[in-house]
Amino acid sequence: MAAFVGKSWFRNNIQPYLAIIKGELSTLSNVTGQYAGKGATFATLPTLDAEGGVLKPGDWAILTADEVGTGSVGAPQYPAGLYVRDAAGTAWELVQENQDLADILNSIIATPAEVDTGTAVDKVASVNQLALKYAKLNGVDTELFSVSAGNVDTNEAVNANQFSSTPITGAEATADWAAA
Repeated sequence: MAAFVGKSWFRNNIQPYLAIIKGELSTLSNVTGQYAGKGATFATLPTLDAEGGVLKPGDWAILTADEVGTGSVGAPQYPAGLYVRDAAGTAWELVQENQDLADILNSIIATPAEVDTGTAVDKVASVNQLALKYAKLNGVDTELFSVSAGNVDTNEAVNANQFSSTPITGAEATADWAAA
């Protein structure tokens, strides 16, 4: 059986998801000002900056919880998320809902259960999740192949677990992000 090189697999398969994340982050391009703070309700979002000055267009704040208001639980009037001061600098406008980011992550990252059952066919599983699944002896969670300290990358350990523990470097991560 050929060894599974988790680092290469992960880097090759993460590219489409990085493109999705970059697209979502592009919606934040009009957030150009200073962080103004946060509020638990829309009415408690800051009205002044840290120095007590009037907020300017592009300044931003975070609403930490959904505020149902005239909406519903499923569609709150003021969803939790990132709000930016409008062009006049007088009102808050929603730029990115927290749920949008959570939905993106949930749609691209496999849960341990999805990895274990093999149902994460269009999601990314972490190398650790795959290692935990495929390093099982007899398919039993409590029976994993393990090695003593200092032997993690020996041929015996890599061949037994079929995973390399070589980390992705910062330069590789930067290149992957740039290529997405």
